Amino acid sequence: MQRKKNDVKLKIKESATKLFFETKYIDVSMRDVAEKSQMTVGNIYRYYENKEILFDEIVKTSYEKTIKLIKISDFIQKFIKPRSRVNEKTLYKNTRFRKHLISTITNLMVENSTELYILLNNSEGSKYENITELITKMINDTLLKRMDIDLDNAEIYSFMIISTLSYILKKYIGDRDVLIQKIDVFFNKLFVSFL
Repeated sequence: MQRKKNDVKLKIKESATKLFFETKYIDVSMRDVAEKSQMTVGNIYRYYENKEILFDEIVKTSYEKTIKLIKISDFIQKFIKPRSRVNEKTLYKNTRFRKHLISTITNLMVENSTELYILLNNSEGSKYENITELITKMINDTLLKRMDIDLDNAEIYSFMIISTLSYILKKYIGDRDVLIQKIDVFFNKLFVSFL
């Protein structure tokens, strides 16, 4: 019986994920999820109390991983040996560090591509709707400042990064190898142009 419940819950989640990929959170109803899942609305509510809980289950892990990665200070501290006096600005010029950072970002995006696309583009009306502004601020505060980017232009660069990654996610979401290649090329060119 537990296996059947898990299968039903997975079917609901997969159907809702497809809906949220195609449509903004604010425009999706539990009735839409029921239709897409080929179930009754009542059955959907047995598994998910409301749309917010369902959406949260779909995107929360990706959101948390993204926020953790963007807090670059924590990432840098894991890379630098304890008691090292490495200047963070110099660190970005370190090829090994950049490769590690780009690889980490690429893995996050590839493993969570659908959920990240939903967060960046279709979370309007949810508790995640300000994710783009939050990521923009975090990129400005944690990454661009450390790379000596003119702070007047930092917001533009942040928006460009988010928009480009969102475009790459949507266009290449079904092709893992191309997605990896496009993200890798983008970040390598980005770092070269900033350094």
